[in-house]
Amino acid sequence: MYFTKNNHSTNQHNTSMKNLILCVTLALFSTVILAQNDYSQWQLGVSGGKMVYNGDKGNSIFDFDQPFQGHVGLRLSKYLNENFDLYLGGSMGRHGFTDNMVVNDFLGDVTQGQLGVQYKILKGKFKPFVSAGLGLMSYTDVAGTGVDDSNFQIPLGIGAKLPLHNNFGLWWHSWYGLNFGDEYDGSIANDNNDNHMLHELGLGINFGKQDRDGDGIGDRKDDCPDVPGLKEFNGCPDSDGDGLKDEDDDCPNVAGLMEFKGCPDTDGDGVIDKMDDCPEEAGTVDGCPDGDSDGVADKDDACPEVAEGPNGIDGCPDGDGDGVVDKDDACPTEAGSVNGCPDGDGDGVADINDNCPEVKGDMADGCPSDSDGDGVRDDQDECPQVAGTVKGCPDADGDGFADKDDECPNERGVAPRGCPKRIYIAPYPFGSGSSLVYSKSRSIEELDVVVSIMRANPTIRVVVEGHTDNVGSEKANERVSLKRAEAVMAYLIEKGIDASRLSTIGVGEAAPVGDNNTAEGRKQNRRVEFRVQR
Repeated sequence: MYFTKNNHSTNQHNTSMKNLILCVTLALFSTVILAQNDYSQWQLGVSGGKMVYNGDKGNSIFDFDQPFQGHVGLRLSKYLNENFDLYLGGSMGRHGFTDNMVVNDFLGDVTQGQLGVQYKILKGKFKPFVSAGLGLMSYTDVAGTGVDDSNFQIPLGIGAKLPLHNNFGLWWHSWYGLNFGDEYDGSIANDNNDNHMLHELGLGINFGKQDRDGDGIGDRKDDCPDVPGLKEFNGCPDSDGDGLKDEDDDCPNVAGLMEFKGCPDTDGDGVIDKMDDCPEEAGTVDGCPDGDSDGVADKDDACPEVAEGPNGIDGCPDGDGDGVVDKDDACPTEAGSVNGCPDGDGDGVADINDNCPEVKGDMADGCPSDSDGDGVRDDQDECPQVAGTVKGCPDADGDGFADKDDECPNERGVAPRGCPKRIYIAPYPFGSGSSLVYSKSRSIEELDVVVSIMRANPTIRVVVEGHTDNVGSEKANERVSLKRAEAVMAYLIEKGIDASRLSTIGVGEAAPVGDNNTAEGRKQNRRVEFRVQR
């Protein structure tokens, strides 16, 4: 035998077991009736299991040769949320330990209970969990080797739930009881080491309607178990009350029409308000009016009363397609780049305003600049950086020939080189130092030729130059040469030439045309010349 006991203890134990079995039977019967409701947040379970010892006298947790110390139990659990359950459980049975000899080290009847929480590790159908709580254990010695004792305990455990049906399921729970007492095993040691472990396997029956969202519809039949809803929508809400449940309502917070999936169309134009750019005004373009029917809503149409046409911009027509709408186009029938007008020379001045439409200019009137300010624009100015009167170039002597082309820029002249035209009177003999006397018909004839030329060219002016040979002093020769020029000038005036057209100069011996070392040369140098000016 493994243990000894008296008959009174045995009868007492048998009576306790019968009472427990009766309670369990009644509980199962009642829960089967209650379980006809929806999937429940309450569960009542019955279990069977085994209690093992770990204390001063040894450890039977992994000793499978120990006598089986059976337990039966009851458990009531409450669903709190998807993570936690609350449970109240208890069990009755034997608890003891033997060293495999004839007499038990200790043996007794145990009644224990605990209140705890279970944390569900997984959220699927199979739900493993860990547990912790606070309990009370009562021990009654039946072998005479221990002591009667009652102690608080802390149960720490692991387990799992496996639903088999909406109404019932299996559960397993193994928990280790940290006992606050150290006497029930009969050991004289006092090191708080009388602990135990209980393995339980049970069947749970679900009861009590579970209604997480509190809308009066059980979760099993509630299509929206976490959101309060209406019975006609199987527990789903219709927040705006338009007859469509929120999950089917495109506008769940604003009452609308069935035909628009619960969205409103305030202006009745067939465009729902949330898609309607003008929700309170009926229209055809994104829900907005289009007065000229050009496809551009009036609110965006710069010309709401005129259709834009094929080249339209912002609802306005652009007849010539130049990108400038007609109402802003200075040339609406002719494409152009400057305010809608052509700019042939590309200077930014429209041809209609360009004084030089074929020449690119930089002035406001479209013409090139006049850099030197002489009134001749640069593109026509042959000297654009220097002011002038002849094609924009200077003419220092005023003879109509620009200095750059004038071989005599400081003397008025005639074509082609701008220099004065000279008329020579044929030499005639003079006595050295003598005054000029027109006694020879040839000299008179040549002077008359000069008169004829000046009469035929009334705009020319003539400078009369007198010359001498090198006989005598320079100053004397200058005086003689001037007297000769003045005598010729007097003759021309006498012949009717205006004095304002004539001037004289005495050159003296400075400009010989012959060799003064010979008589013939000196004769050639005693002469009069005419220099013509414009």
